Amino acid sequence: MMPIPGTLVTMVMGRSRGDLAMLRMSVGTGALDSAQEYALDTGSLTEIPFKMGKGGCNGLRAYHISFRDFVHQRADAMLTSFAEWETSGSPNGVMEMLLGDKSADIHYEHDTKGILIPGDDGRIYCSNGQILDRDLAVKSTIQGQRLIPAFGGMLMLGLAPDGAMTVFSSATTRPLTKIGIFPGFPKMDAYGNVPDNDRLSAWNTNRFQLDKQVMFDAVAGRLMLIPMTLDRIVRSTINVKQLLDDSGVDYLVPASAPGVLASRGKPYLYHAKALSKTPATFALEAGPEGMKVASDGSLTWTPAKDAAGKYQVVMSITAGGETCLQSFEVFVAP
Repeated sequence: MMPIPGTLVTMVMGRSRGDLAMLRMSVGTGALDSAQEYALDTGSLTEIPFKMGKGGCNGLRAYHISFRDFVHQRADAMLTSFAEWETSGSPNGVMEMLLGDKSADIHYEHDTKGILIPGDDGRIYCSNGQILDRDLAVKSTIQGQRLIPAFGGMLMLGLAPDGAMTVFSSATTRPLTKIGIFPGFPKMDAYGNVPDNDRLSAWNTNRFQLDKQVMFDAVAGRLMLIPMTLDRIVRSTINVKQLLDDSGVDYLVPASAPGVLASRGKPYLYHAKALSKTPATFALEAGPEGMKVASDGSLTWTPAKDAAGKYQVVMSITAGGETCLQSFEVFVAP
């Protein structure tokens, strides 16, 4: 029996957090039957009541409110950022729900940007080549690339119309190196058009969209792809530093991913690293009270005993006259 009455449509969780899930539930299966999101405590299988802040309606109801809406949803590692769009209407809609300590804010743009993937750096990566901030403002655009963020927020994979894969720096949007062709990618015709493919279409009615065929763990140096034929898994080991050295370009790339969980009254430690041709130095640009970062990248912080919720952290990394930022969130359980 479902802990929340109705028909389960989708369920989304963050890969680094097991206590929370977002459920899309409908009161029935009629085209116009009402549907909305619910937060579920996976331990007790009970609903978590969320207080709506900016942009919300009743409960966690937002914009795509009918069973007939073919809705797609993605989350970041900690399920603090939850993105949604639908491929059964025009425009698709661009929605982000920011989940705090039992509160939620919703941002929405009546637009189409394709697949929306919240990165671990607090930004949303789109299959139209745009990168959005938490207010859905466009921060940068890489023309002709479907963007998929790597775990940890330091790199992203760009997929060109011909299936060519390029690794980009998330911090600078600079192309770093090419890593081949996506297996089984449809070939363009003489006019530069890609044959019809449901997972490449803005009107995709397949829940297994292109971004679900890619797992890019840049810190561990692993890339896993499911070809367009969906018949196998292609696993590759990627030495990111070697690829950067072989590319012949200057580079500065964050090379470590922080832990995303902290405990009240206990030290939280993170040693940031970077890939660069000259030694890098680190500094704290923004963070909670009491957090410190040494020039070698050593971050220390002890959350207060009444701390709870998510805390935004921004570190600057400088090497060879170039500076980039590493942004992430640390979650302190209440």
